[in-house]
Order: sequence, then C-alpha cells, then structure tokens
Amino acid sequence: MLLQLGQWYAQNARPLPFRTNVHWYRTLVSEVMLQQTRVQAMLPAYEKFLHRFPDVSALAQAPESEVMERWAGLGYYNRARNLQKTAQAILTHHRGNFPESMDEALALPGIGPYTASAVLSIAYERPHHVLDGNVHRVLGRLFLDDFRSQNGEQAQNASVSTSEQQQKPSALTRKQQPTAPASTKKQQENNGSSESTADPTRAFTDGMAAALMESSPLAPSEHNQALMELGATICVSGLPGCLDCPVRAHCQAFNSGGPELAARIPARQSARKQDLLLQTYWIRTGDTLLLLSSSDRPLFRKDWFFPCRILSAEGHPIYEDSETSLFDTPTLRGHFAHSIMNYRIKVEIYQCKSQIVRGGSRGKAARGSGSDRAHSKADRLEAPIAELNRHCPSSIVKKAISKGALDF
Repeated sequence: MLLQLGQWYAQNARPLPFRTNVHWYRTLVSEVMLQQTRVQAMLPAYEKFLHRFPDVSALAQAPESEVMERWAGLGYYNRARNLQKTAQAILTHHRGNFPESMDEALALPGIGPYTASAVLSIAYERPHHVLDGNVHRVLGRLFLDDFRSQNGEQAQNASVSTSEQQQKPSALTRKQQPTAPASTKKQQENNGSSESTADPTRAFTDGMAAALMESSPLAPSEHNQALMELGATICVSGLPGCLDCPVRAHCQAFNSGGPELAARIPARQSARKQDLLLQTYWIRTGDTLLLLSSSDRPLFRKDWFFPCRILSAEGHPIYEDSETSLFDTPTLRGHFAHSIMNYRIKVEIYQCKSQIVRGGSRGKAARGSGSDRAHSKADRLEAPIAELNRHCPSSIVKKAISKGALDF
C-alpha cells in the first residue's frame, strides 16, 4: 500500500516552493505558516517572508514589528512571535541549526509534536510520524474497521458523524462568559483542519501513524508528505475523490460504504461559535492613530491594537481600555461581522478626536480580576496612519477601510 502511495506522490505532488531545495529553515517557516492557514492563502506570504528573512539569522535579528508586518494576512500572529523566538533560540543554543533530537525540538518556543516531526522527517529524514488533520482523516478512513473492532460499539459514535451528533448543542451555555482565546498557548497544529483535537479517534490514528512509519519502505520525508498530500487533495473533508485514490483498494471505509460512508469519517464535532461585541476607538492626532498593547486583552493579546471595549452577547463587559470612556459622543463610522477562532464578532468602529483625551491609559479585565494595570510608555504607540498596516496588520483594519468605515 505504501509503495503505491509513494508512486502516486512522485507523479502527482503539487509543485510547492518549500518542496524544492529542501532546508530545515524553509520547512519550518512553511509548516508554521500552514497551521490554521490553507496552502493557497499562505504561498504569497511565504515568498515575501523568505525574501525578507532568507535565513534563521535574518529572522532572529529582525525587529519584531517587521516580522509582524511580513506576517500580515495570515492571522494568528503569535505564530510569528514564536517563530522568531525559535530562530533566536536556535542561534543561541543550537549553533544556528534546528536540533536533530525530538526532545530538543519540542523545547523550542511554540514547537509542538506536529511541527517538530514535520521538520525532522522532511529536512533530516528522521523517522517521526506526523498527525495533522489531513493524516488523521486519511487513517481514520483507511482503518475504520480496525478502529471499530478495538473500541466496540462505542466506536460507532466516535468515528461516524450522525445528524443527531451534528445538531447536539455545545456544552457551553449562552449564560456562560466566553473565555479568552488561547493565543499565547501553542497553536493547535492541525494544518487548518476543522477536526476537533478531542476526537476520540485521534489516539487510534496516532498509533496507526506511528506503526506505518516504523514499517514504511519510503523515506520519512516522502512517507509523511505523501500522506498529507493525499488528505489535502483527494481524501478531503466531506465527500472524498475515492476513484482517484491510489490506496482505495485498502481503504476499509471505501470498501464498506464507498465515498458516502468515507465522507462521514471521522465525526466532525464543530465547536459552537461564541458571540462577542468588539467596540474599537480610532483616536486620531494629526496623522497618527493611538495603538495599545496589552497582555490582559483577550483578543489580539500583546498585539498593537486600537483602544477597545469587549462585551459578551448579553452585554456583559469582558475587557475595557479607559480611553473608551473619555468621549461623550464618539462617532460610530461603521460596523461589520468578523470571525476569529471560535468567536463570532460584531465589530463597531468609533472615530474620535484626541484633544478630548485627558489622563493616562488604563486597561482592565472585567469582573474585578485584579489584572487592572497602567499602560507603560512601551504599551502606547502613536502610529502614523501611512504605517498602520505595519503596526496593526489585523484584517479588521483592512475590512474597516474597505467598507468605508474610515475617511483617511
């Protein structure tokens, strides 16, 4: 089966730029960018990023603001911060090379099992299996009967999505306060897939991935990339292209029920999005806008962003910068919908004149959490409007401008 897969990959692999002249640095950048981002969306940013930061030294020594600017459009900016921290750690502790042991790789900032395995297998030919969302889906379908036989009747609900499961409400009730996004935690490394990391089939597919790697006749780089490519192009989420699959003769889901059964595996357990109201205050002084950076802010944590107020769908305050209360009649310039991770956000844009501002800035989390603190000078930035995208690359800015919410 794996030989057939390898032959198919050799003939059908997409000619992606990070697959030529393989080097651990280019592999690392591509794998980090591909977390939560599809290939076609990341390719333009990948080329620009490597043009500016062609090697680990250039990335490690660059100003963080420039790294953020080159990451614009990809979102999840903590990935860029951790990537730069990893580059700095590699220069400082590993003589400028990605470590060749799994333990040392996992100790790098923001590097989890998937990224470590991908870099070690693709760049160094180390036999570490990968399990992103694509591979999880491929193996869940290939070995459906094996999973069921090991897990009994309970496996039916775990592996096959039913309409009842798809309609089951989230455990979070509407009365609960939304929790802060885990933007400072290691990113979920499932290559943009929507499969839940809590899927009970994942432990099974991880074991199968390890067993396949151990017995594979293919080179580790070829083995892992072939499985990922199969999941990305043929064994896709939803209805797969089984007739073009090089291993369909071995696929237990296909042999049991064809593409229709395979399309329901593994079960998709989508988290219910939580509704938030984000009120942003664009405070202008001449040709500059005020930006703040706060580790307390649950959205855009540590990023430069506009003074803001965040409320739950029921109107309960979650976070507030003091600047938002200094204007008697701020002008509402527009509003639009936005989505970040599991949050469905209504964004309101208020434009204000800075002459009204008095006193210092304080940002606080709601409900007396004790995180109220004064912004230091380093937490405030009067950003030139012409350089706004450099300092605040959030797609909210682009969306606000495109919808005519701003007049500059």
